[in-house]
Amino acid sequence: MEQKQQDRLTNVEIQVAKLDTKLEIIQNNHLHHLQMDITSVKRTLWWVFSTLVGCLISLVVVLLQSFL
Repeated sequence: MEQKQQDRLTNVEIQVAKLDTKLEIIQNNHLHHLQMDITSVKRTLWWVFSTLVGCLISLVVVLLQSFL
């Protein structure tokens, strides 16, 4: 019975080591790429927002000039 418990503990330790390895891979690789993608999307949204604000300002200026 002692040998079976030891084998089971060894299997659990191996599985925990595999999970730790997978978590490290996810943390070091995939999260970095996800963060880069999110940063890219944010940068694009700011560019679109800035362009729309610029267009709105120029439209207001053109309309003001046409009324004056």
